[in-house]
Amino acid sequence: MNNPPPGVTPPGAPLGGQQQHPEDPRIRFLRLPRNMSPTQFLEQAFKPLRVDESLIKNPNPITLYLGLWGRTAYVTKTVRRSYALLEMIRLKTGRDPTQPEMDAVLELTSQGACRSSLGLPGGALAGFLWQAYRLRYSMDWEMFFAPQVPPGGRMTAARFMKGWELMGDAGTLGGGRPMLWARLFKVVVAAVTGDFVVGVWASWKEASAWRDDERLRRYTEEVRNMADSAAGIRSRQIREKVLQRQMELEQMRRREQAGETGEGDGGAEFASEYQHQDDASPVAGEERQFARYEQHYPHAGAGGAGGGNDEHTAMPTTRQSPAWWSRSAGSSARQSESADGGDFFGDDDDASPVAPDYRGSSSSRATGGSAWDRIRNNAAQGAQSNSHAAEWSRAERESGRYSERERAQADFDRMVDAERHAGSDSGRGSGGWSKW
Repeated sequence: MNNPPPGVTPPGAPLGGQQQHPEDPRIRFLRLPRNMSPTQFLEQAFKPLRVDESLIKNPNPITLYLGLWGRTAYVTKTVRRSYALLEMIRLKTGRDPTQPEMDAVLELTSQGACRSSLGLPGGALAGFLWQAYRLRYSMDWEMFFAPQVPPGGRMTAARFMKGWELMGDAGTLGGGRPMLWARLFKVVVAAVTGDFVVGVWASWKEASAWRDDERLRRYTEEVRNMADSAAGIRSRQIREKVLQRQMELEQMRRREQAGETGEGDGGAEFASEYQHQDDASPVAGEERQFARYEQHYPHAGAGGAGGGNDEHTAMPTTRQSPAWWSRSAGSSARQSESADGGDFFGDDDDASPVAPDYRGSSSSRATGGSAWDRIRNNAAQGAQSNSHAAEWSRAERESGRYSERERAQADFDRMVDAERHAGSDSGRGSGGWSKW
């Protein structure tokens, strides 16, 4: 049994509100305490577990001394890695590791350390061999190194160095030493690359061994359950976000539909009714828009200031253009003026391009009266073919200016009739000039 030396306080768990020691292994493991071996430190950090050093097996001598730099460095590296993994088990599961878990961690960590130690020397060796191969089968060898070897002789170190100096002087680096540093830099790059690649491979092998080891089955199942629970929570959050986004898009679409039938805050009111009522159809939304229009503009439903006919005494309840009743009211007003005969300008002579006898015929009366009346009727029929949506958007403005438009139309008709009579009188009074 390994006991701590005298005078060394083992770093254990804090009691109650006691603060943790700065060198408490539960906080970090940056350096070993004095007078304590790595295995003793690990045992004190995870009492009452024991460290079995037989599980830290030595690799072959080349790997042990070239890759791991001896047994002591190898054990220290294994203990540091094991401490980090055991702390991870404690933090993720909320419990202390068991003895089988410590044994499995020690064994798998030692194997991973042996694998990862192969990267640096292996990469350096591969880089050196690659540089030697390129030099041996290049033109520089034939020009600078081959002439240094006599027939039947061998390449010695002195002959090689002489050829190297000649190649360096002929090169762009200006000497054999700069060229040597350039080649060594390439070897270092190869060593670092090999260490990285082998480290990734060793980590993958260690993770696979963790998954397949029966001693770590309990830990892997706990971690898997925690991951499934977190994934379920995240999937529910994602579904809620998707549903919320779909509701927002639906509300935007319905606001756009409501904006085609109303103005102002109609879209927001329609979205609120869509959320809190069962009947959220576009038809119901249009009926609410018409009701709100009649509430805000009651004078439009009363037919305006010039109303007097039954045709425009009330606002239509369906989506229909208000232009038809305004034009019918104007035509009825003009018919009443012509029937009273109280106007100086009548419809007897309207300067139409047809003969006076044709204007008074039955066919002319059947087709709509005089030519000016037919022109006005055709213009009114062309205006009626416009879109209902465009006319409804102008209903609010037209209802407020109904009387002014009718008076302006009547004034225009009087001006036309005045010009017509003036032209007729001047033609009859000018004698020969009228024949021009």
